[in-house]
Amino acid sequence: MLACNMLARAFVAVGVIVLVARLTGMLFRRFNQPLVIGEIVGGIILGPTVLGAIWAGGPTTLFPAQIRPSLSVIGQVGLMLYMFLVGLRLNLRTVRSNKRMVGRISLGAILCPLALSVPLAVYLYPHHKLVGGHTVSRLAFFLFVGVSLSITAFPVLTRILEDRRMHNTELGVIATACAAVQDVLGWFMLAVVLVIVSAHGGATHLVRIVVEAAFCAVGIVIVSRLVARLDETAPERSGSGAESLHSDARGRASLFFPAVFALVLLCGGATQAIGLHSVFGAFVFGIALRRAVPNATAEQLTNRLAPVTLGVLLPIYFIGPGLSTNLRAIGSSGIPEILLIVVAACAGKLLGGYGASRASGLSTRQSAIMGTLMNTRGLIELVVLQVALAAGVLDNRLFSELVFMAVLTTMMTSPLLSLLMRRGVGAAPDLARSDLLALPPRLALDGGRRILVRKLPEDLAQLARGGVDVEL
Repeated sequence: MLACNMLARAFVAVGVIVLVARLTGMLFRRFNQPLVIGEIVGGIILGPTVLGAIWAGGPTTLFPAQIRPSLSVIGQVGLMLYMFLVGLRLNLRTVRSNKRMVGRISLGAILCPLALSVPLAVYLYPHHKLVGGHTVSRLAFFLFVGVSLSITAFPVLTRILEDRRMHNTELGVIATACAAVQDVLGWFMLAVVLVIVSAHGGATHLVRIVVEAAFCAVGIVIVSRLVARLDETAPERSGSGAESLHSDARGRASLFFPAVFALVLLCGGATQAIGLHSVFGAFVFGIALRRAVPNATAEQLTNRLAPVTLGVLLPIYFIGPGLSTNLRAIGSSGIPEILLIVVAACAGKLLGGYGASRASGLSTRQSAIMGTLMNTRGLIELVVLQVALAAGVLDNRLFSELVFMAVLTTMMTSPLLSLLMRRGVGAAPDLARSDLLALPPRLALDGGRRILVRKLPEDLAQLARGGVDVEL
């Protein structure tokens, strides 16, 4: 009877989470904010910050301790699927075609926040070194503060670019590639922090983790090539790219979609087993599969997985940060810490992104836009914070302060972009018209300079309307 009652309460909890996340997401979208920000705020509303203030026992009544492990598992599945989709959408060709500029901007947008994180960590460590009765390693704490300031949310940034029709522009492509590189470096730094936190064998343990991670990566690449052979929707095998992922051209049941879903979980489980987080395996599998299947198949996978992942499963993951975040408990004593964290986070990304962009040859206005885009954090920051909280690197108060920073810096992005892209703002409208031109998906950038036109005369007309000189 107790099990049935807990199952019923779990169903109610899932329904409440999904509904509140959707409503708050839609509300924030009306204010030109990313949907994910509203969903994050929805999780905070359901936690002790808001619901706990109105109804003292609300969070524990709606989300009792007995059902939280089940919610956590569902949320982790959603997170792995989401990171798989991020990897699936990551086009490494954009990194290669602009590798020098992408390398400079990525390093600048990481090294500057890392430099600023050192004095910040020196100030924060004495106040937050005790977590759960044990002392956090100074090195792990310093590295983690650096990671939390250095991360750029690749998925949220791409969503902002798509909303502004900048995702296929030259500047948008470069920003996307920089965010992707920073995400990879950020995950690597997070892996190092986790190894330091859990290591009992020193350098030997670290070497073992690196070797096992390398074997996992090779294995993931191999299985991605194998599962790609099951893709009976590919044009060369079925004669049409428009067939369902569940059946081939003759209506037979296909193994491809179930195999992909299973391998997301298996790859995530493999990296979790060696001491890294499950998101690493899912992310790498997404990148590997993207290189093994046609674009049409990747698009179909995204179309099938994204609605359930983004609309149902991932909001359940957000309840974790919400239930662990009590902004009311920070108190007046935490205000100086929040101010220092926000200033260091913004200064590191804005100055680092701007300076590296100027050094790479971008104009003043372009560099300001690039720095603003690099300051986007959002979901990836929350994933990192959740991992650190579970690993015992953070206490609840610092966790809440960093969640506040992540939400605030992401909410700043859209207003700052609107200000920078408005005519008359800045020294001169030196942002090239082609950088603001919204190109249809069938157009591609070659080396960041040439536009490949695949359909005439529609594409030529589109370019002419955007003010681009076309030479035939």
